[in-house]
Amino acid sequence: MTVNFKDLKALTNQQLDVTVTESLAAKTSQYQDVIPEEVLDLLEEAVETYIIVAPTLPRRLRTSARKEIEFFMQLYQDKIRSSFHVQNPQPPQKILQLLACCSS
Repeated sequence: MTVNFKDLKALTNQQLDVTVTESLAAKTSQYQDVIPEEVLDLLEEAVETYIIVAPTLPRRLRTSARKEIEFFMQLYQDKIRSSFHVQNPQPPQKILQLLACCSS
């Protein structure tokens, strides 16, 4: 299979009907039965990957990646809140440290 980079560039630049936020919101039901620890693993993986690739990503993709990280952080907080009836759950310190490294 050959890759046509002009086609890929056109697809990348194309405006999609669904925004990143709407797409992530639609995924919420997918994680309904997931335990907080699994969400935390996904969050850590997203942050660690972001730190590695962020310097090479265009601004639009960095913004999209950060929205995904925020989605997983909110999902984690919601899972903790519902599991332990905690009023104001905070993300683990490791996640906060990693996010501080890539807050540009």
